[in-house]
Amino acid sequence: MSLRIVIGGVLVACAASTGCANVRCPAGTTCFENKRGRVSCKADCETNCGNIVPHRWRGLDDGSNCCNECTCRNGHMQCEEKACGDSCTDCSYDCTTKEIWSDKKKEWCCEHEMLGCPAVPLALGETCYQFCEDSSCDFIDKRDQCEKGECIAAPGIRFNSLSTCQLPAGATCYQFCEDGSCAPLSEGEHCTAGTECKSDGTIGFNSHHTCQKVLAAGEVCYQFCEDGSCDSFDKRNECEKGTECKSDGSIGFNSRHTCQAI
Repeated sequence: MSLRIVIGGVLVACAASTGCANVRCPAGTTCFENKRGRVSCKADCETNCGNIVPHRWRGLDDGSNCCNECTCRNGHMQCEEKACGDSCTDCSYDCTTKEIWSDKKKEWCCEHEMLGCPAVPLALGETCYQFCEDSSCDFIDKRDQCEKGECIAAPGIRFNSLSTCQLPAGATCYQFCEDGSCAPLSEGEHCTAGTECKSDGTIGFNSHHTCQKVLAAGEVCYQFCEDGSCDSFDKRNECEKGTECKSDGSIGFNSRHTCQAI
């Protein structure tokens, strides 16, 4: 017997019949083989409580409609219309299963078990990842929920890990447009470690600052070698807050400054 695979009314394949064994239907549909060996992807149905059943399923509905027998026909649930009265109860769900949940199940499990709830965006500064090897804190993994910026680890090496939503280098941290062409923004305190909120150099009525990399205390901020023995550069305005670019005390034709505490 030959196999004819139909999706959405369109013949997509024809081969020796193996039934539905090798057919992969789109999400929300289930493979169905009729008596003639014709295979097609039929739309699933939802019960009263939002449970998913395949095409040609037949049985009692659930929840407040539990006394009525229903049949799923390609996405359309056809049910008896008897009044169930008090013989049925409201919908309830097993919130530990791993199938694709219906919207009704998500709402119920979120309300009753605090599971399946929609992800709430995290503001800048909020914890997006936390893991304590010494078990001193609850495990948190919300690395994909930062509304702005990125989930960035706190500097330093430690057994316990903590990351918060921060603005990476290059991100806008301050803006003010006198002509009203942009929304005011002031988030410089959330620039990631090693950066500071500084002007991007634009001149005019509108101001725009970004998180820019800065030099930490002890890093070289100015260097000039008259004998050509080093590359010359001038980063005297890039020292982090609380430091300034000062000579390291070397004497000679070559100059070398580092960021030092004020």
